[in-house]
Amino acid sequence: AALVSLPETVLADVLSQFAFAALGLLGDADAGAASANLSSRRAFVSFVATFSLQVALMVGSHVAGILASRASSRRVLLWTVPFSAGLQAAAGLVGLAGTIGAVAACGAMVGLSLMLLVPLQALVAQLAPPDRVSEAMGAVGAFKCM
Repeated sequence: AALVSLPETVLADVLSQFAFAALGLLGDADAGAASANLSSRRAFVSFVATFSLQVALMVGSHVAGILASRASSRRVLLWTVPFSAGLQAAAGLVGLAGTIGAVAACGAMVGLSLMLLVPLQALVAQLAPPDRVSEAMGAVGAFKCM
């Protein structure tokens, strides 16, 4: 569960800093207009990254749910783990472009990589002993928050 939860860690900790670095927005600006401009550009970049991530997460979760209704949760999880790893690696390469479109693509890739959480949660609920389902679900949730 810890390895499968890495995309969520990337989402929470790295995405904004990565986007700022890709666009050269990490440095401090002098006081005044330059600082206000840098702040507004950072806010726009954060919005683009977060919005693209949320839309991709919504679409990816829906697709994972459809796939899980046609195949077992275990099979869908086995399919989505390499797909998620590929998206995580590709998101790192997008930073080389240094454009706002690349930031949107990076956010979408991270959002799509989170689609593996749907079959993971279903599989944990199916495989845990009946008297320990809540404990197993809590353990997965704790790993997602690391």
